[in-house]
Amino acid sequence: MSEAEIVVATGAMPQNLGMLPEGEAADQVVRRGAAIATSLAKVIEQQRLFVSIQGRKYIRFEGWATLGAMLGVVVREVRVVRLEQGYEAEVELVKVGSGEVISRASALCLRDEPRWQDQPEYAIRSMAVTRAAGKAFRLAFAWIVGLAGYEGTPAEEVEGVVEVARPASPPRTTPARSEAKPVQEADVSIPLWCD
Repeated sequence: MSEAEIVVATGAMPQNLGMLPEGEAADQVVRRGAAIATSLAKVIEQQRLFVSIQGRKYIRFEGWATLGAMLGVVVREVRVVRLEQGYEAEVELVKVGSGEVISRASALCLRDEPRWQDQPEYAIRSMAVTRAAGKAFRLAFAWIVGLAGYEGTPAEEVEGVVEVARPASPPRTTPARSEAKPVQEADVSIPLWCD
C-alpha cells in the first residue's frame, strides 16, 4: 500500500443513530464500529487520553474529539449562557462538508463544584462547552467507545463526582530534524461515515 487507505462509506449517516443505514446489515455496522474502536483504543492508550476512576477507564475529551476526527464529525458551539453560578453551554456535532447535525447536547459548569469554585470565568465557560461536547459525542457514539473497552461517559462528566487517578503522561519528545521521517503508509484502514 503506497498511501494511507481510508474507506469512506457512501451515503449519509442516519439522522437517528439507532437506525441502520438503508441496505446495511447490523453485522456490517458492528464490524465497522469495531474497526474504528480498535484504531481509537490504540490512540487513547498511546496518548493516555483517559482517566481511571474506581478501576474503570473514562475517555477525556481529546479522545472523543479524536473519534470525531476519525468519523468526519466536529463540534459547533450553539450557545453559552452566563448563569449566576457559572455557565450552561449547548453544542452540536456536525458532519464536515455537509454540515448535517449528528447530535446535540447541553451541559453546566458551576462554582458550587469544589474544583471550579475559585477558577476564572473563562475556565468555567470553557469547561461547560467541553462537557456539552463530550456529552454530544457520548449520545451519538458511546457504542463505539464501549466496543473499544472504555466507559461511555466522558471523563469530564465524572471528574469531581468521584476521585480521579490520572495515568502518567507519556514523555513528549520531538525528534531531531534528521530523525523525522514522513509518513508514507498507514497500518490501519478506518471506515468512516463521511460523504
